[in-house]
Amino acid sequence: MAMRTRCALLLLVAFMASMLGGRSAFADDEAFLDETEIAEPAAEDFFEGLEEMQENELAFKIVRLEVVGGNAKVTDAHFKATLLFQNTSPYTIKNPATSVELLDKEFNTAAFAKVKFEGALKPGQSQGFVAEFDSKIEVTPGQRVKEFSVEMNDYLYGERIDDASAIEDKGTYLFVDGKRLKVKVADPYGYQYVPAKNLLEAAGFKYVWDAKKSTFTATKGKLKVEHKIGSSTMKVSGKVVKLDSGQTTTLNKVPTMSLSVLKSISGSFAIARGEHDGEIIILSVADQDLIK
Repeated sequence: MAMRTRCALLLLVAFMASMLGGRSAFADDEAFLDETEIAEPAAEDFFEGLEEMQENELAFKIVRLEVVGGNAKVTDAHFKATLLFQNTSPYTIKNPATSVELLDKEFNTAAFAKVKFEGALKPGQSQGFVAEFDSKIEVTPGQRVKEFSVEMNDYLYGERIDDASAIEDKGTYLFVDGKRLKVKVADPYGYQYVPAKNLLEAAGFKYVWDAKKSTFTATKGKLKVEHKIGSSTMKVSGKVVKLDSGQTTTLNKVPTMSLSVLKSISGSFAIARGEHDGEIIILSVADQDLIK
């Protein structure tokens, strides 16, 4: 009898343990589902009327991120982000939108925001704008933002508009700060070469060429660039910067440079590329320092 009672008690304890264990697992599942909902790209109404964009159609990045004090828009200390959209499609994109998630050091969600530029971007055009959004954790105005990482969701939305600005003829089209640079873009060695003078002047530099030394000097504010075409180094504001072999060369007696050299000159340049059916290539260059 005592043995039966003991066995019954053991079975009851095991049953209660399994019930508690099952409840704990269910609670974990609930937490996971809640976290998944937070990380959802956005509510349907936010993207209503918009289509999902492809990588070769639209580019997006956070240019600057800071923590600011409360204001009329957001009461408590929160995040302020300067954002950039670049249209790399051959048609106009209206109301480009996406979502952004900020993670702290422990990979917890610090903020989740849906962002949209209310307007239209023509082919190759870039547009910066500012968004402010709540923080899910306590932050302090002026706090270092390097401790946060940015998770970009793979969802970009917009409305494709086939208007008069649409590009239909095959070829490579280069836009610098939204304006088309009407030069031939060559690609003989795997680089997209552009005449150095045209590219740097379009980017706001004053360009001087020394034919005897095959060297150019380009200045923009406090930024000074000195380079001998074909050399594997470039001097930027007195500092020597290494270049990959072939990033600058002479084509048809014209000093040319790869678009990627701009990033070696300054990290402020954002370069986006979109290729369509192997016939139309849209290159968009934006100086992020121009975004207020």
